[in-house]
Amino acid sequence: MSSCSRHRVLPKVLENLNQVVGSDRTPASAVASVRSRRWSENSCGLSEVVTQPSNLPLVKSALGYAAFWRRLLAYLIDTTLLLGVYISIFTAVRLLAPDDFNALANVAPVCGAIGWAYYAVFESSPARGTLGKLALGLSVTDVHGDSISFWRAVLRNALKSVSSLLLGMGWLMAAFTPRKQALHDLLAGTLVLRKTSYFVIGPEVPTEPGEHWDGTRWVASVPPLGRS
Repeated sequence: MSSCSRHRVLPKVLENLNQVVGSDRTPASAVASVRSRRWSENSCGLSEVVTQPSNLPLVKSALGYAAFWRRLLAYLIDTTLLLGVYISIFTAVRLLAPDDFNALANVAPVCGAIGWAYYAVFESSPARGTLGKLALGLSVTDVHGDSISFWRAVLRNALKSVSSLLLGMGWLMAAFTPRKQALHDLLAGTLVLRKTSYFVIGPEVPTEPGEHWDGTRWVASVPPLGRS
């Protein structure tokens, strides 16, 4: 078979290849390698494929355990926000009912309920974290990296009182445990994760950050977490 005859078969082969590559069972790296090719005219006047490496940067995301100091900073942000709310409520009651001691006495339980709801609602919401945590890219999940329910968020925040015992040693456990869990995280079965983003540059950068190909389909992964 001559060189030109072989080139005449090439378009049909490439057509079949594109059908395979376009299927749902093909890794994105294979799709990217085919899409990085271009057509050029050969000596026989037919089109052939020339492979070009893809070096475009891609933003990739990864999850890791939140460090103790980052968690502490998020807690200070939340505390500052809540203190602002508490002071506003106390000032409003003081101005509207300066002589009503019952109203002033109710400020403390109202503020306590607001603080409890703040943590429970935000951490069980799709945001997965309070405003302080969101500002630092943190989220509260279960041990598999999934969102927690409202009642688990309630339990987690109730167990913070246990972490406060023994001079707050339960809170300091987040600096030493393998998965950066405080005592209330261990008891409630929760994690505090940090999301980071960075640029990846290479000939075959992944097109689905945070996912891997298991041989049949793309599967979400949360390194270094694993389902037990």
